[in-house]
Amino acid sequence: MEAGKHDTGSILKNISGIFVNSMMGLHMTDTVSGNFSLGINGWVFEDGEKKQAVKEVLITGNVKDFLANISAVGNDLKFYFSFGSPTIVVKDITLAGK
Repeated sequence: MEAGKHDTGSILKNISGIFVNSMMGLHMTDTVSGNFSLGINGWVFEDGEKKQAVKEVLITGNVKDFLANISAVGNDLKFYFSFGSPTIVVKDITLAGK
């Protein structure tokens, strides 16, 4: 995914949701249906303020729906080894956990 036009700081100032900083098990996505169920770690944001850490929360959905629900893409494309992504905002996704 290419970098977007939105400043990541501006994105985070206007968000209420979970900022995901790690995802576990992406290789487990069903390649036929596109359905996934993955563990995530991150931070809860409310009205742009970081409130608390979340650990081992489950995110579920479908890759096609996930991509269709991207509402913003940050300009902060970073690579970690051979993998890279900018900050993205996804609306309407299912989470479960504490």
